[in-house]
Amino acid sequence: MKKENMKKIMLLSILVMAVFIVSACSFNEQSGEENNNNVIEQSDSQLEKIVNHKWTWIKTTKGEQIITPNMKNAFVVNFNEDMSVYGSTDCNGFFGDFNLNEDNISFGPLASTMMYCEGSQENVFVSDLQKVESLYFQDNDNLVLVLKDSEGEIEFQEKLIIHQPKEGERISSPLEIKGEARGTWFFEGSFSVILTDWDGKIIAEEVAQMDESEETWMTEELVSFTSMLEFENPVFEDASVDHFSRRGTLIFQKANPSGLAENDEAYEITVNFE
Repeated sequence: MKKENMKKIMLLSILVMAVFIVSACSFNEQSGEENNNNVIEQSDSQLEKIVNHKWTWIKTTKGEQIITPNMKNAFVVNFNEDMSVYGSTDCNGFFGDFNLNEDNISFGPLASTMMYCEGSQENVFVSDLQKVESLYFQDNDNLVLVLKDSEGEIEFQEKLIIHQPKEGERISSPLEIKGEARGTWFFEGSFSVILTDWDGKIIAEEVAQMDESEETWMTEELVSFTSMLEFENPVFEDASVDHFSRRGTLIFQKANPSGLAENDEAYEITVNFE
């Protein structure tokens, strides 16, 4: 009888232990899922902040050394939701992939077109991109990419955000334009918007006006603006949907009351006429 009781006790103990292990595993799986979900949510949040935005290189800081672009607005990085990246330098275009996990970001091998430009800063810029290991945002919403081994930081700024129309969108007249621009793009609350056809001919020009709700344009922060363009459709008669005459360019031109060439800046997006 004692042996049978001992067997029962041992079986009961094994059963309890098994239940405990299963419960622990279930708990760990749930915790793991929650942690994974948190990571995904955080990664998605950072992804949302960088994709579909045009990031312009402002400067690279390496200790006491500060490197700035010799050609304004030439160095641009664009991130896509499919984890691909493309951009431009003062000489070529480049493209590749990137990985993002919370604040950790890295770029895969970046390929580029092969044009040679004397005095170009392209090699240094692209080489630094491939050394990036993390990112963060400054209070002014500038994007900062941190290099490995604390070698330095690459700072980018989004000078304009175009909410309407989007890149490549089909447009017709009248065209309502909405977006945000740095206060430094305005002079007395406005700057120029130009629409050209496939041949670069200007078919409409108007001012982008800071929204009345904005209190001041004397700021480096992003402020909202609107504009309305009316134009004659330049598309050739009986043109197919992908005909070259449907292509156009929307140009946002920074106000430059000084008239000095070094203060000229512009931002372009491609559009398609209906």
